[in-house]
Amino acid sequence: MSAVDVPATGGVSGSIITELKNFPNNAPHDISIGGERWLKTGLMETNPAKFDAYLWRWSVGTYWQPINVLGSVRVLDIASNGAGIVIAILPGGMYSRSADGGKTFSGSTPLPNGGNEVMAIEWVSAFGLFIVVGRSGVILTSTDGQAFQSRSSGTSASLQTICWTGAVLVIGGDSKTIVTSINGINYTPKVVNITANYNAFYQIVHFDGKILALAESHTNGSAISADNGATWSMVTVDASVSTAIHGGVHDGEKFVAVFSGSRVATSVNGTDWTVTAMTVSSVYSGSKLIFDAGQYWASSASGGRIAKSEDLAIWRDFDIDFYTASPGTGSRVKKTGGQYWAMGTSAGLYRGNVEPYAGWPVAISAYGAEVTFNGQSAYARVS
Repeated sequence: MSAVDVPATGGVSGSIITELKNFPNNAPHDISIGGERWLKTGLMETNPAKFDAYLWRWSVGTYWQPINVLGSVRVLDIASNGAGIVIAILPGGMYSRSADGGKTFSGSTPLPNGGNEVMAIEWVSAFGLFIVVGRSGVILTSTDGQAFQSRSSGTSASLQTICWTGAVLVIGGDSKTIVTSINGINYTPKVVNITANYNAFYQIVHFDGKILALAESHTNGSAISADNGATWSMVTVDASVSTAIHGGVHDGEKFVAVFSGSRVATSVNGTDWTVTAMTVSSVYSGSKLIFDAGQYWASSASGGRIAKSEDLAIWRDFDIDFYTASPGTGSRVKKTGGQYWAMGTSAGLYRGNVEPYAGWPVAISAYGAEVTFNGQSAYARVS
């Protein structure tokens, strides 16, 4: 199956749109319009506002390929350098390395962390380093994912999450701890002055010079900085409940946070928040909320599923794998090195959209259709 370019704008009229059915086994899954062949690159949905129109739209996360990492071992976190090297963090201070983009992993190797559990890993291209953080202030770095070097964090707090802002590396941890670095080698710890007695920063989000540290307690425990982490101010995301924030992102217009209790919060400035209910049962601790291709993704409370939304108003549970057993209760979703990954809470690792034509629903034939493509969606009106 070869891809066919689709014009960015404009419409083309033709006599037939070929029948698209029996996915994902039927190829090439293309559309014939006036003698041209357009590749169908997305899910087909009926447009409820126009009963005679059909919408073809690319949707991330439509297909997930199971990856074997030491059988049923749980993957805690994963990172890719975008050049074929992928590191999967495993329980017990271990890791597994892939040199083929995550298709295969070779064994497990102990990290030089003194037996402390590792919590998170990221590839920071500005430093050319994999950054690994964990319990008791552990920070490790590696250029190739083979040899790791210990770095001094200056703290004994457990470190949970990593974010490169483009100017500074920010690491969030337990006990109100933030650790920063401008080179990936030297690190400076800070205890943020917030009123919560004990607080863990689960995710760091940045946009336009602001750094938001989302916390275990969103009643009075999150914090925001406008000076590269030098000073922080307390942020109350939702004063009505005390359950934990599990994931956050900036979508180019606003900060977004999801948390247990089926709630989602949004803020333009990172300080003033609006909270609404989610239409899924819950999201899980450690969920890496991501925003990509116009869609939000978070882990769902349903076994082997993740939740997605396009507008934050409607959320749907979504299977991460159509053909094999569930990887566990809930899944943590992440994008790294241009690749989507889902990690089960008990076991299982899945690569997303390995074959983007797979996982499509049954479609229909349409005759005498006019098709318009606006860069993201192709609309076909049946005449």
